[in-house]
Amino acid sequence: PYSESRIEKPDLVYVPRDETFEETKQASFSASRLKAVFHNLLPSLATTFSNEDTPFTCFTEIDKLYNYGVLVKHNEDQKGIFEKLLLSSLIKKAVNAGECLFKYNILANILKSHHKYICDYGFPVDRFSWLRDNEFARQALAGVNLEFPILSKLDPAIYGPPESLITKELIDQELEQTSVEEAIENGQLFIIDYHDMLLPFVKKINALPKTKTYGSRIVFYYTKHLCTQVFEGSF
Repeated sequence: PYSESRIEKPDLVYVPRDETFEETKQASFSASRLKAVFHNLLPSLATTFSNEDTPFTCFTEIDKLYNYGVLVKHNEDQKGIFEKLLLSSLIKKAVNAGECLFKYNILANILKSHHKYICDYGFPVDRFSWLRDNEFARQALAGVNLEFPILSKLDPAIYGPPESLITKELIDQELEQTSVEEAIENGQLFIIDYHDMLLPFVKKINALPKTKTYGSRIVFYYTKHLCTQVFEGSF
C-alpha cells in the first residue's frame, strides 16, 4: 500500500506499515487461529456438558487418561487467549473450560517400581499386568494370615449366619495336594476380609443410582511356582 491505515480487526488500533500482515499472511494466521479453536472445541464441549457422575465404560477410557489427559475447568480469575476470540458465549464457555489439561504419567512409569520383580519371577510385563490375579495378589500379601473357619463378628440377627461361603472344602479342591491346615502352617494362605467393614453399608450404597458393592473376602494361595492363586467370595 502507498499509505498507512488503521487495522480494524480484531481491534481498532494503529499498526506501522512494516508490522502489518500481508493479505496472504493474514489469511494464514486467521485460518490457524480458527483451527486452534475447533481443535479444542469438541473435547471442551464434551467436558462442559457431560455428566460428572458418568463412570468409565471400558479400559480404553482409562488408558486415554495416560495418553491424552483429561480436561479440567480452570479458576474463574484466570484469563486466556480465547477471551479475545469473537465467539458466542456458549462456544467461549466451552473453549475456556478446556484451556487447562491434566495428564497422568505414562502407565509404564507406574509399572517401573515393580518391573524388576516381575521379570525375576517370569510374570508377563505389559499394560494389562496389573489386571492379573498374581499381580493383584502380590500387592495384597501384606494381609493377615488366614484362620478357619472364617466367621463374621456382626450381629447374626441382622446380617445373617456368621459362617463364610468360602469353606475349607472349597479351598481344598484348588490346593496342590496340600491341605488347608498345611498351607496355613507354611504361610501359604492369606486373606483380605472386607466383609464386616462393608456389610453394614451395603444396602445404603446399593440404593444409590448405578452403584453396587458387596462385602468381599479374598483368599490367596502362594503356589510352588512362586505366584499366587485367588479365591474370592462374597458374604
